[in-house]
Amino acid sequence: MAKTNGITSLALIKPFKTTWKVQAKIVHSCRQYTSYYGETIEMIFADLEGTLIHATVNKQQVNKFHRMIVSGEWKTFENFQLTKSMGRNRATKHAFKMTFTNTTVIGRSPILSDDMFLDLVDFGNILDENGLNENILIDVLGQVVSVGAMKTHDQNGKISKRLEIELRDTSDNRLSCTLWGRFAENMWDECEKAEGSPVNCLIRLAKINMFNGQRLISNAYDMSLLLINPDIPEIVDFVSK
Repeated sequence: MAKTNGITSLALIKPFKTTWKVQAKIVHSCRQYTSYYGETIEMIFADLEGTLIHATVNKQQVNKFHRMIVSGEWKTFENFQLTKSMGRNRATKHAFKMTFTNTTVIGRSPILSDDMFLDLVDFGNILDENGLNENILIDVLGQVVSVGAMKTHDQNGKISKRLEIELRDTSDNRLSCTLWGRFAENMWDECEKAEGSPVNCLIRLAKINMFNGQRLISNAYDMSLLLINPDIPEIVDFVSK
């Protein structure tokens, strides 16, 4: 699907023009607010080839586009800016990031796939200091094997809940994970309700951190997505192993 009916694959789009047309699934979206950027809509798109890209609706266009942004839906997107993806907490491996403009057009598309287009990573590659790039967010799937105490953390006057858990993969590799805010509260509640039954979780867009010389993961603020015991093929396969 390099270019069909005017549609270009996400792998081939470049910043030399703004009139690209792509067809993609909104695999994740969330609203964010920062003092610098104000309110934005952050999204992850995937095309049928499985290429992922981060896209942003800036505060000036939020009211215009927010009703058209529905996670799980396929859409066509025309006329957008591309800039180099740089810095910390890059949402995908794609070299560029999309930004909507006043001329961006969102169109209808048939459902091309029910796939979540996860980019799951191996625990061994996370734990290896010479492995994955810490600046790029990752998708992680594991079973909860231990849960610490819920703690309250004061960060610059803002109070937030914090929960330390340990995950394991199918090879029994162990990975420490810190969950913050509503992610911590959701995990705590689900583990309480499980009453000893297995708790498996998917963290989409997790952040790699270094603490006391060891790598661990955490949610990347509200950008991440936490699914606990989700009914998806990846979890079914994980449990079978």
